[in-house]
Amino acid sequence: MVKIKIFKKKDNYIGYQLKGHSKFASSGEDIVCAGISSLAQTTLIAIERLVVSDVEHNVDSGYLTVDYPMNLNDEQKAKVNLLTEAMYLGLKEIENQYGKHIEVSVISV
Repeated sequence: MVKIKIFKKKDNYIGYQLKGHSKFASSGEDIVCAGISSLAQTTLIAIERLVVSDVEHNVDSGYLTVDYPMNLNDEQKAKVNLLTEAMYLGLKEIENQYGKHIEVSVISV
């Protein structure tokens, strides 16, 4: 199962973490893994290219952490929140269909 935690401080997203493997199908054929990875990676790429370039992240097999900079201005926060919320909505749709393979939660810190 892939466990996804999206971190929020007050009204702003501050990062996210993915851990595990969906085990829906074998490597290269796992549509659940592909969907999750696409959403998470696209969100990171979009934030780095469209909002702020210094996003801390760590990628490994079955693991991704993303930490947004804490010094974002209001416009940057709004864009990061929009992109992260879009990722969250997509992940929740995957969870609704493949709940045995993915768990999505928003954690207030």
